[in-house]
Parts: sequence; C-alpha cells; structure tokens
Amino acid sequence: MEAKLSHSDRAHIVALIVVVSCLQLLSGCLQAPSGPLGKERSDLVEIEKFAQIESGEAIDDSITVSPTEGFYALLEIRPQANLPDQLGELPLTDPGCWPFVGIVYPEGSTAQSAEAVQIPMNWMNEPSASGCIVPVMGVLTELMQTPQYAGAVQVDRGHPSGKPAAVYYAKREDPSRIPKVKLNLDPEVLSFWTFFGPTHETPGNYQFELHVYPCFRAAPGETTTIGPPVKIYAAAFQIVED
Repeated sequence: MEAKLSHSDRAHIVALIVVVSCLQLLSGCLQAPSGPLGKERSDLVEIEKFAQIESGEAIDDSITVSPTEGFYALLEIRPQANLPDQLGELPLTDPGCWPFVGIVYPEGSTAQSAEAVQIPMNWMNEPSASGCIVPVMGVLTELMQTPQYAGAVQVDRGHPSGKPAAVYYAKREDPSRIPKVKLNLDPEVLSFWTFFGPTHETPGNYQFELHVYPCFRAAPGETTTIGPPVKIYAAAFQIVED
C-alpha cells in the first residue's frame, strides 16, 4: 500500500535524496568485495531478473552504452526468506521500504568518489510497506537521455481492460516509443525499471554497482534513519564511441 503524502512530506523526500547522496560519498559499503559480482547471491536479496526490457537480453557482468545508444532495464529482486534482524547496530526495515540505487564510477575510482554518478532505480510496483517514505535516489542526466530514451516506462498491472497504467506520464512527443512492461504480480518481488546511457563525457572503462539501504527508515513524524549502503551487484560498465 502506498502512503498518501502531503506537500511537506514530498519536500521531506527531496531533502532526503540530497542527504542520502551526500552520505553515500562519505560512507563505505557493507558486503562489498572487489571486482564484478554479477548475480552473486547475497544475504539480503536474490536478483531474479536483470535484463534489457526491449530485447529481453540478460544483463550479466558487463554493460555497454554509447552517446547515441542506451537501453531500458528491468530489475526484479526477491528479499531472502530469513533476513537478519539487524546490520551492525541498526535494525533492518521492511524490504518494501528499501531504496535502491545504481552507481557508475571510473575504473580505479570508488562508488564514494566525487566522480560517481547515481542512476535511479524506479519502483514499478508501489513500495509494499505501509506508511514509509521511499526516496528515489539518483538522477537521469542529460548524457543518459540518448535517442533511445522516451520517458518513464508504462506498467501493465493486469487490468481486465488490458490497458497499461503509466507510473509517470512522459513529456515526450512520441509516447508510442515508451516501453510497456507487464508487472510481476508476485507480492514478494520488488520490481524496478531504469535506463542505461552514458553517465560520463569521456568514453572508457567504468564500474557499475547496485546498492540497497536496508536500514533506511523514513515516515511522517518520525526520525529518519539512513544507515550504510550494501552493495549487492556489480558489473563492468563501458562507454564506447559511436
């Protein structure tokens, strides 16, 4: 169930995005072995699907984009059945309150560096936990808006009419180019979409990481807890010239 937010709550979300982004530059990541992880099993989640939306091609341990070539991606995550009660001294929150974010940074640098660019992982199904505020972290930069980007995906929730419901309405001239995705109706699966395009001006070798904030807690009238990010996936990220 999605909580109804007042204007002040929405302003709070924007502030949280800024705070979390800044803290991510200052904090290290738990469970963060070096090198590409691919779809390695973690103690928190299992990545059931990570694939290009339009081609259906799975995303394994390598992502390639160019200034004019990008792609939409679908991410489906299932929280592990026996989650720990806490990480360090902080309790885990309900997985339906967890923010996810992708990060791309130059090879030889780190996800906490000033050169890192955050990519939003946008919920396709509403956050499943009642009463929590889940900020969207990261931004779709102008570099990432290649000719393949046409706006936010439309989600088919299985409505009897067969008409897909848009999560957001794209402000583009050709909405027919916006991908339509059938929502995974398994209530235990967290579904996200994102768009991969060039995150940096300079072609070359970069790294992609997927982080989750499992201790994040924000609700109207409550003190916000952010907690450290946990890296659950990584891949090589290459920006090539056209």
